Amino acid sequence: MVLAPTIEEADALAEALSRGIEGRTELLTSARSPAAQRKSWGTVATSRESLLVIATMGFLLIPREFGTIIV
Repeated sequence: MVLAPTIEEADALAEALSRGIEGRTELLTSARSPAAQRKSWGTVATSRESLLVIATMGFLLIPREFGTIIV
């Protein structure tokens, strides 16, 4: 999980870091629609695969065991 301080920085990180792994990257920010947030939240919470999760601080408590959290 990569925590970004702002929505803009989360968007920039997602664009830069997701190249080649778009299908395994989830972006969680309050700028996304509630439906998109729910979909990403569900994917992160239930997926057994390794994922790159880029989020703002409001999503820090997502129910998933992360091996590494980068602030």
